[in-house]
Amino acid sequence: MGGWKLKLFGEFDLSTDEGTVITVLGRRDRALLAYLALTPNQRESRERLAALLWSNRGDEQARHSLAQSTAVIRKALGDSEKSVVVSEPASLAIDWTKFEVDVLTFRELVNEGTIESLRQAAELHNDDLLPGFEVRSEGFDEWIDAERNRLRTMAVDALFQLTSLNAHAQDWEAVIETANRTLALDVLREDAHRLLMRAYAQTGQRAMALQQYRSLEELLRSELQVGPDAETETLMEDIKAGRFSAGQFATNGDLRSGGGAPAAITASPTTRSRHIQVSLYWVVGGLVVTLLGIAIGVSATFWRVPELAPAPLGAYLREIKMALAPDPLSIAILTFESHGDSDADEFANALSGDIITALSKSSEMQVSSRSSVRPYDAAPATAVNIAKSLKVRYLLEGSVEKRGALISIKIGLIDTQQGQYRIWSESYDRQPENIINFKKEVILDVLRSLEIRLTEGEQERINRMNGTQILEAWLNAAEGEKHLRLLTPQDNLTARQDYERAIELDPNYAGAMEGLAWTYFVSARFGWTATPQEAAFKAKQLAEQTLALDPTRPQTFSLLGSLSLLARDFDLAVQLGEKAFSLDPTDSDVAALLAYTLTYTGEPDRARTLVDLAISRRPVPPHWYDWLRGRAYRLTGRLDEAIEVLSAATSDRPTSPIPFIELAAAYSEANEPALAKRAAAEILRLSPNFRLRDWVAISPYKDKRALDREVSALRATGLPD
Repeated sequence: MGGWKLKLFGEFDLSTDEGTVITVLGRRDRALLAYLALTPNQRESRERLAALLWSNRGDEQARHSLAQSTAVIRKALGDSEKSVVVSEPASLAIDWTKFEVDVLTFRELVNEGTIESLRQAAELHNDDLLPGFEVRSEGFDEWIDAERNRLRTMAVDALFQLTSLNAHAQDWEAVIETANRTLALDVLREDAHRLLMRAYAQTGQRAMALQQYRSLEELLRSELQVGPDAETETLMEDIKAGRFSAGQFATNGDLRSGGGAPAAITASPTTRSRHIQVSLYWVVGGLVVTLLGIAIGVSATFWRVPELAPAPLGAYLREIKMALAPDPLSIAILTFESHGDSDADEFANALSGDIITALSKSSEMQVSSRSSVRPYDAAPATAVNIAKSLKVRYLLEGSVEKRGALISIKIGLIDTQQGQYRIWSESYDRQPENIINFKKEVILDVLRSLEIRLTEGEQERINRMNGTQILEAWLNAAEGEKHLRLLTPQDNLTARQDYERAIELDPNYAGAMEGLAWTYFVSARFGWTATPQEAAFKAKQLAEQTLALDPTRPQTFSLLGSLSLLARDFDLAVQLGEKAFSLDPTDSDVAALLAYTLTYTGEPDRARTLVDLAISRRPVPPHWYDWLRGRAYRLTGRLDEAIEVLSAATSDRPTSPIPFIELAAAYSEANEPALAKRAAAEILRLSPNFRLRDWVAISPYKDKRALDREVSALRATGLPD
């Protein structure tokens, strides 16, 4: 049996390696193959696939249709031995090692991040994912629309990164070509307009550069009712006045944001002044606060990092920042409507209330309380007005119809920033034998769906949360995930207890087993245990148990790689990290964990590219991504950017000393002794027993010179030896 090529950009095209086109697949057969192709390295439940593609049919007919579609695909591929389309009683998977899929190749090329790979990726994305393709099944049509938009965004980012690399190489003709292609996909991308203006200026086309600015200005005012930002205005004035020369723009901020140009940035007085400029405006909400003795201007550094400001100013700044920037991940669950039998109302109230409780426990979202939404039961209002009143972005609404043994539940998620638009909906029609278990099943599905769409994305479901059908086990693992990421000794212990409870409820829950292993690794890595070697050994044991449950879990290989780094087996650490990345190049945590290893093994440039990639894939990236990104910037000498990123990281998560350690080192290396000492003071506040000698002992650098540089920077802040 040979191999196959599957083309999903543009029209669906399946052919053999020899070029023979396979044309016998129906629309839903192609939809099933496309869905499985874009969710590789996992088994999909038959129930999920049947509901996804045949939602307009009953459960039994949908399962039968799935079986028929599977048989058609097998016949088309000549898979008589069932070795390509692998099915089990409850799941279905395809051996994608036998296929060349253009979308998967595109993702790999983007991940590689070189000029040549990005050029190839841009050539592959010659059209959207299956444009206009639909099967009139709500679940699939919503999924493919979201995937189509995600790949388009990835293509835009890849083209912009290629444009930035071309600009760094001063290949201005190539910049003009790729910037125009970027804007063809996203005409409102202002940084691409700036690069195009620079390229025109560098090639002597000053009139074209100014025309590009005018086009941008008109576009922004007509579409967004705003003008170009200050950086664009400054660039326009420089071009008009002829204040540029060849190569001047090669280290501009737009090139840095593109993720590809490795230019070293020297902190000029103008750039450094951004850290001390006045930028605070007081907000008064119902209270008149008179703060005599405080100057009108407050340092931008204190604004970014309130914890570094002297008391009580830091507390005021935190409150003001919260008022100015409410959490975009905020949701209210409205009381579900009820129809049918007399007990339908009781079931509807219980279901919506239980979703509130479960989401509050498992998610980092801001969830409105039950009491706050009750007034809208008696006095309905538009979704936008409810959200505005409750100060949330998302609304979850639903209805329950109960007639005898039949229960029908409909649930929809509204993004009020898009008006009344439903971004997700789901229906459940059952005659359950056990109503309580049915309710738990619905709650678990809703929680997973919200995690996918609003917080951590698809990989979170695949990696940590997925793998159990027991709601209570999932909730404990979700709470463990929240605590694990806070990177404090107490939160790490709490996470361990959460994962242990999840495993007690479901001993075969691979995600919880792996999470428990991470708690032991973290305690060993950061010296939060008196017996680090025992903790590392326990982490390895649990990782091996996880692989016994699921031999292909990418993050478990990332964990083993991190443990090898801790043991100073640097080659094995990189090898295992690369293996994890090859198993699933789309997993953001795997990319970030490989980046973490590379910052210690001497490849900070590649680490920065990988962590940028990880951040771009997560709607709300974990805060340790920012710490890692700032670390990569610091190690490559890009101190301004390191300070900016780490300042934001410490502002949002002030409970852990880890990002403050990086921030203190960055300020010290940037010759900002006062700010470095403030960051050091914050380290000692959060970790009074911090000692440099202990930090040296647990910092697994391959190159001792890199460790010496870090220790020298930290010692200059006054941290105790």
